[in-house]
Amino acid sequence: MSKRKRKAQMNVVTAILLLVLGITVVPNETYGNPTLYYVALNGNDSNNGTSLETPFATINKAVSVVKAGDTIFVRGGTYKLTKTINPTVSGTAAARITLRNYGSEKVIIDGSIVNEGKAGSKVIRMDNIAYWTISKIDVTRSPGMGIGILNYANNIRFEDLNIYNNGGTGLSIENFSYDNYINGVNSYFNYDEPTGGEHADGFAVKAGSVRNTFNRCKAWNNSDDGWDFWGGGQSQITKSEAFRNGLDAFGNPYPNGDGNGFKLGGHSAGGWSGNNTIRTSVAYDNLANGFDWNNASLKNMVYNSTAYNNNRGNFSYAYNFRFGNDDIIRNSISAGTGGVRLADTVDHSHNNWNLGLPDPVFASTTPGTKNFLYLTANSPYIDAGTTVGLSFTGKAPDLGAFEYGAEWR
Repeated sequence: MSKRKRKAQMNVVTAILLLVLGITVVPNETYGNPTLYYVALNGNDSNNGTSLETPFATINKAVSVVKAGDTIFVRGGTYKLTKTINPTVSGTAAARITLRNYGSEKVIIDGSIVNEGKAGSKVIRMDNIAYWTISKIDVTRSPGMGIGILNYANNIRFEDLNIYNNGGTGLSIENFSYDNYINGVNSYFNYDEPTGGEHADGFAVKAGSVRNTFNRCKAWNNSDDGWDFWGGGQSQITKSEAFRNGLDAFGNPYPNGDGNGFKLGGHSAGGWSGNNTIRTSVAYDNLANGFDWNNASLKNMVYNSTAYNNNRGNFSYAYNFRFGNDDIIRNSISAGTGGVRLADTVDHSHNNWNLGLPDPVFASTTPGTKNFLYLTANSPYIDAGTTVGLSFTGKAPDLGAFEYGAEWR
């Protein structure tokens, strides 16, 4: 067979595999056809990595050779890193670089010995790069953050990941990084033991980072907060849940963690934070507050969200004497313990505490059940809201995170 025919056959195989796995790549004149790389525990970094029979042994090797449009498939198993995965090449809007599992195989990236266990080391560091997609892998046991998105990194997608038991924040977006999309990611049991849990959040958007989006994400049992927007913001959170943050697996408080579900602000002198929009999201059983304003210098908006049984407060918004605050809360529910503590300047209406409605009767108050905090068919909270740009069934929006008959969980 001629070299040209072999190349044509390989291109057909590549196209079929990408189609089966749901990956869309648009070839372009600069980079041509994409290359598929493979990594396996029985591989060798001296291989070419371009077939299932000749895989690389390490993800680091694959990351070092990719170009825009390429895909790295990682075979199942636990990969113990010795060096942080630190890509240096960007994709493009038309030709993203993809790192993901192969088929339905389970991939765990273990950072326990990364950089010889040096404090603060990350499993994955996305530093000043763009247009990557990383999906369907587990990230665990890092000495520091699980994943860091840093220094103007942008247009990176993380999808269907589990990030857990790391020595710092599960996934942190910092240093002016922007336009990143986090979808279907779980971040839990992250604990920075040397500080007693003071800095390990589930997710963080900090240090000037803006326009980042979280959809269908969960943060639980992290030593500090579920989400922390200290010095960052202008971001979106939708259909996401924060619960039991500030508490360990046995329900005991971490020594120094804050324990908020969604911490929507915080800044040092001269800094800023806030301007986040939270929609259809849930905070429950957190050690401190469910939705916490935390000295944001820009207003935050919370729509159709539910706070339940948070220890200190369900919604906590004090007055900011330096900036003032005109935060907006609409169509939301505060239930169970916690209550509502709001400054006079907060614009809140059509919430259950405004409308004089009785306590909600939820379909379930047992965490972990599918219908936890769903409304029942005869709930007075149905059609009790006001239009805020979200889709709804019936005559008007319902209160809370779950529209009756169109629940998203």
